[in-house]
Amino acid sequence: MCRKSIEDMSAGDYLRLHRERKNLSLRQLEKITGVPFSTISRMEQNNDTLFSSVVLVANALGISLDTIADLGK
Repeated sequence: MCRKSIEDMSAGDYLRLHRERKNLSLRQLEKITGVPFSTISRMEQNNDTLFSSVVLVANALGISLDTIADLGK
């Protein structure tokens, strides 16, 4: 399996990486954040989601919003 460098990751890839590193399923992250698992899944697939949902998920995963904003530039 070929791993992407952080510079080559999309925001969705980065969120998924951190969720998996914390051994959280989409359903578990849903319970922690209150964000529906389907919304989290769409985030990880780089589909449009509400910024407020991204904030909740990023905070739960310990990810800086600056980092997410810089991905894919």
